[in-house]
Amino acid sequence: MTSTSVATDPDGNSQTTLRLANAVADVQVTACIAPLNNPCKAFTIALVPVGAVRIQAVSETQQVVTEVQPVAPVAIRVTDSSFPPSPVFGAKVTFLRVLSRSGGTGIQVVVDDVVESHNSDPVILGSITTTAKSDFDGLATTALWPTLVISGEEVNGLATLDSGSQMAFSLQVLVSPAEGSTTHGDNRYCGER
Repeated sequence: MTSTSVATDPDGNSQTTLRLANAVADVQVTACIAPLNNPCKAFTIALVPVGAVRIQAVSETQQVVTEVQPVAPVAIRVTDSSFPPSPVFGAKVTFLRVLSRSGGTGIQVVVDDVVESHNSDPVILGSITTTAKSDFDGLATTALWPTLVISGEEVNGLATLDSGSQMAFSLQVLVSPAEGSTTHGDNRYCGER
């Protein structure tokens, strides 16, 4: 523990960090109020094998918005494989995001009276990889993209755990229905401010 004795904050809460190295079983911790060590509260820190860690979608994993609509962050939950699943605290989540736009309408092929268009591959505009730790409820969030995403562009991403469990997410930005409007406001930004 970083400290075995801690003072409370104005709200009556206190915190310390417990680091476990090479633990092979669950660990029971007891916290007591000084000076008489009464009352006490015991809790158990359960170890979860990496192979038993899973990822679940919570919100905003598939978004389609117009340029003037706000974009919400993606939220996922890290759980164990029990039934019902329990949240896992402190799991590392790697978020990979790729920004792209359509490569255009592609080549048109005309055979007799039939016209067929082949869309070209998307143009990759950038990518970002970040990591986050799951909180006490197993939640981890990320902004879809830290800067402006305009119509015709999309963000495709993947949240990955060390266990190999993955969750895909995406954002597609469409042209605003208010055609000719030049005022878009700041809510086209996908990142946190």
